[in-house]
This record gives sequence, structure tokens and C-alpha cells, in this order.
Amino acid sequence: METNSTPVRVVSPPPFVSRELFMSFSWGGTAMCTVAVICRLIVRWSSWRKLMIDDVFVVIAWFLLLGSAIIWQLCHDGMFRLILVSSGVEPELARAPGFVASAEYFLRGSAVFLIFLYTGLWSIKISFLLFFRQLGLRIRYYQIFWWAITALTIATWTVCIGTIQFECLLKSLVEITGHCNDPGGTAIHWQKATFATNCTFDVVTDALITMLPISLIWNVKINLRKKFILAGLFSLVVVTVTIAIVRIAMVYGGSHISTRDQPEVTWLYFWSMIEFCVALFVVCIGSFRTLFSADTKRKANIGQVGRIVHQGIDGIGQITTVTGARLLLRRGAIVDESYDLDTLEPFTPLSSETSCI
Repeated sequence: METNSTPVRVVSPPPFVSRELFMSFSWGGTAMCTVAVICRLIVRWSSWRKLMIDDVFVVIAWFLLLGSAIIWQLCHDGMFRLILVSSGVEPELARAPGFVASAEYFLRGSAVFLIFLYTGLWSIKISFLLFFRQLGLRIRYYQIFWWAITALTIATWTVCIGTIQFECLLKSLVEITGHCNDPGGTAIHWQKATFATNCTFDVVTDALITMLPISLIWNVKINLRKKFILAGLFSLVVVTVTIAIVRIAMVYGGSHISTRDQPEVTWLYFWSMIEFCVALFVVCIGSFRTLFSADTKRKANIGQVGRIVHQGIDGIGQITTVTGARLLLRRGAIVDESYDLDTLEPFTPLSSETSCI
């Protein structure tokens, strides 16, 4: 039976984000990212006729973002009621029927959200890593650097998950109130320290991932203008770095949104959703460049294959139509798929055997 004697102490600031704004952004950001992911998959499929392993991690991140929005749809009422009570704005809500149950439901939902958040953000990092790996498959120093960054990325994810304060999210409300909200206790100091540490991991891994392709670009013989264009495209990861830095600055940035080193909860989770949505949107932007370059590149390859096949190669016969050339390309008769660093798109250049004929 639910008790109505829950102790009420002012341990947090009042909600800084309204219920309407919080839920509007949760679903609006998810909808925006849904469109971006669909466009990414369509562009990839239309350009390559298949999806890559990095696309799988983007889809995983999208599912986790969708799950996060569902969590807040189910738990936001308990979050706002708990904050209104703990901030002293509406202490009478503590005696309302269902208050303890809804508060504990929110806290358990927060634990799941944090797992979704870190796993989603790190899935996006892995997607970038898998894409960037293809750019230097035959370069030894690049592959060593890639494996080192990948190992560090996975290690930091395990630390982020392992430092979640499950004891302050999964226990009863009475236990959490007595142990985790003590201004002089270790729980609040641990929360602040792990939050800063995890944000540092987020920023450092993103910065290292950005360095991978940029270190390769300056050793490639393409003109300076294209180098800057490619560097700018790869540096889109910097956007997520900026958001991560802004997130920690905003969460602990002023007395109006923090009390006794404890951040305001709606503000904290609001910025977490912002970072999640921006990171997922950014990882999709790189694929949109195929809308402008992949079709032209494919047509050029088809035309080249059509001219060669017209002359007759190894008894294949004369295939002069574009449809026949496309069929030949898809069957992989005389081509080999790889990445074109000049356009950042997979293309089908003629094999060395064919070019010698």
C-alpha cells in the first residue's frame, strides 16, 4: 500500500523545461531523425544497391532514439511530479494517489534511457569508424590508428554504462530520497564527476574519430580545394563535439538550473535528447552527398563499360545498351567495388585486367 508520508525536502531546482517543450522536442527530434535515416538508407541503396555495416549501427541508434522518446512518453508525468515536489513548488503532490509509483516508474525509466543514450551515441561513433576504415584499408599506420581508436571507443562505452548510478534509480523512492539526495553525501558528487567524465569521453572519442580521415586526406594527391571540402565533410563530427560541450556547460552553467551541484533533471535530459538527435542527424548528412555525385559517377562507369563491351571482351558479346551495361555492372563481370576518395562514394571502376585490353 502506498504511503502518504513521503518526506519532502527541497533538493532540486524547479523544472526549467516545460512539459510541452520537453515532449514536443522528444517526438519532433525523433521524427526529424526518422526522415534523415530513411533518406540515408534510400540514398545508399539507390547508389550502391546494398546497405553497409555502418548503416546497421545507424539503424540501431535510431531504434534506441525511438525507444527513448517512448520512455519519456510513458515516464514524463512522474518526472515532472517528482521535480515539483522535490523543488518545493507543489509539495502537496506528494500526498496525491499514485505519486510514489509514478516517481519510481520515472526513475526506472531514467536508468533505461541512460543505457539507450550512451549505447545510441556510441553506435553512431562505431558507424563513423566503420565508414572511415574503408578509406585506408591498405595503409598500415592508418589501420593501427583505427584499431586503437575503436578499442578506446568501446572501452569508454563500457565505462559510461558501468558508472550509471543504478542504486539511485532502481531502489524504492524512500531509499533514494534518503541516500541519493543528501547534499553532503557521495552520491551527488559521484553524479557530477561521472557526468563530466562521460562527457569528456564523448568529446575525446569524437575528436579522435575526426582525425582519422583528415590525417589521410593531406597525404592524398587531390587538389587543395577538394581537400578542404572533404575535411569539412568529415568534420561534421565536430558538431556533436560542440553539442556535448554545450550540454555540460548548460547543465551545470548557472544557479537557476542547478542546486548544490545537482543539475535540474528536465534540463539535463532535454540536452541529452538534443545531443542524441543531433548526432544521429549528422551521421546521416554525409550520405546525402550521393544525391549529387553518385548518379553522375555511375553513369560515367556505365558509359565506359558500354564502350568496352561494344568492342567485345572475352567472348561476352556486344552489349551496347545502357540496360545491358547496368546488368553487366550488377553481375560484377568486369568490375570491382571500392571507395572513390575523390567523391567519397563507392563506385565501380574497371579492373586492371580490363583496362589493359
